[in-house]
Amino acid sequence: IIGCYRSTEVDGNHILSASLDALSEMQKQNAELLSLTKIELGNLGKEDVNRAIMALLSIDKESRTEGLASICYKRTSGNPFFLLEFVKLLEEESLLHFHLGLFQWKWDEVEIETRTASTENVVDLLQHKMEKLSKEAQEFLQCAACLGASFEIETIEIVWQHQQVIYVDSSAAETGTEELLATIVEQNYLEKPEKSKYRWVHDNVQQAASFLIEEESHASFRRSIGKVLHRELSKNKLDACLFEVAKLLNADITGVTNVEYAKINLMAAEKARDISFFFKK
Repeated sequence: IIGCYRSTEVDGNHILSASLDALSEMQKQNAELLSLTKIELGNLGKEDVNRAIMALLSIDKESRTEGLASICYKRTSGNPFFLLEFVKLLEEESLLHFHLGLFQWKWDEVEIETRTASTENVVDLLQHKMEKLSKEAQEFLQCAACLGASFEIETIEIVWQHQQVIYVDSSAAETGTEELLATIVEQNYLEKPEKSKYRWVHDNVQQAASFLIEEESHASFRRSIGKVLHRELSKNKLDACLFEVAKLLNADITGVTNVEYAKINLMAAEKARDISFFFKK
C-alpha cells in the first residue's frame, strides 16, 4: 500500500496522525507483520527544475535553459505542479512558442521576467487563467469551490440550478452542468476519479476558484450554498458531506439563529468524535 499526504496539512490532532501512530506501534510489536517506510519529498531544486525544462522542451544542452529555469524556479519555488502550470501559462501567453522553421522552442527571458513579475504565486497565476473563461464558467467554478476537495455531480447540479436563477444572467446561462464540468476538466482544474464524482487536481486550484468570489460577498455566498444543500440533499447525501455543509452554514452567522443549523453543527461534531474514537481504539 502506498499513500501520500501533505505534512503541512496534517498536525498531531489529525485523524491520519493517529492512524500512522497506530501503524508505527504495530510495527514495533511485530516487525515481520508490518513494514512501514516514510519518505519525505520536498520541492525541486534549481538544477532539477532545469532538467525538467530540458525534458519538456526536448533540449539537451543545460546552459540553453538555465535562464528560463531560473525564472520558473523563482516563480514556483520548485513545486512540480506549479512548475507545469507556469510553463503552460508561458505557452498560452505566447511567451514560449515552437518555431516551425527552426524546429525548436523559442523564448525571450527578459519579456518573460517582465510580464510575469506580477505573478507572486501560483494561485494568482491560476486565478488569472480562470478569469479568461466565460462568465458562466467562472460562476460555476465559484460554486464548485465551495463543495470541498471532491464532490458528486448530483451535488453540483443542485447548487448550479439554484445559482443560475440568482447569480447568472439567465440569457447567458444555457450550458448544462455536464458540459461545464467537461470544460473545467479539459482545463485541468478538475479530474473525474469515479463515474459520478469529481475532485480538484490540487488544493491551490480550488483556492484560486474560491478567490473568484467577490471578497465582500464571500461569506454570504458560501452560506447561501450551505442553505441550498441543507434544504435539497437527501439524508444520506447530507450525512456524506456533513462537514462541508456545516462549514458553509457557519461562513456567515451574523444575527442568525436557526435550530436546524445548530443541529447540523451538533451532528458534525458527533461524527468527528466518532471517527476520532474509531482510529484511537
